[in-house]
Amino acid sequence: MAETTGSRSRNLLKRLRDTLAEEGEGQERLDRITKLIASALGAEVCSIYLMRDAETLELCATEGLNPQSVHITRLRIGEGLVGRVARKAHAINTEDATHETGFRYMPETGEEVFSSFLGVPIQRLGEMLGVLVVQGHEPRAYTDDEVYGLDVVAMVIAEMTELGAFVGEGAALSAPHQHAVTFHGGVAQEGSAEGRVLAAARAANRHRQPCRRRSNG
Repeated sequence: MAETTGSRSRNLLKRLRDTLAEEGEGQERLDRITKLIASALGAEVCSIYLMRDAETLELCATEGLNPQSVHITRLRIGEGLVGRVARKAHAINTEDATHETGFRYMPETGEEVFSSFLGVPIQRLGEMLGVLVVQGHEPRAYTDDEVYGLDVVAMVIAEMTELGAFVGEGAALSAPHQHAVTFHGGVAQEGSAEGRVLAAARAANRHRQPCRRRSNG
């Protein structure tokens, strides 16, 4: 008996659970996930794009596209179908990707030979972490069950991303919320302030110095 789309999605989640339970480095985990998703959904392509920075998505793993494009192909938020998924934070499901509004041809990936496209956001608590994509040669719209199944997988990937399961080399595989951030303050009113600063050159010694500064506007 042919496998139904419902049983196919359930099988995908079971296999994903088993894959995430296996040991491995961040890149290895991502590669295994794209392979099992493509296999479970009968798709020629599965790709995972993760946020490199607040405005840039980076192709971090793929099954079916040119492997040389991994960590090379990048898209701005809103750029191409993948960038549109990230900007709108909802799925794009089309049977003819090349004629979809916003399609961008990326020759390094070889994706022009694929017609069907389903992309869902990888997000957690409203924070965009990336985009999960499946593609196929034949023009077809993915079923509601397939969209739902991929959404659930994307939520699992988001949780694992937040937990640092995919940490590796490069900005896109760095641990979330552990980047250095610089805040530039402005003077709202003349006055004085007192606090303590940590000298960057002496951070290893945790040497703190008192700081008093008067603002003249």
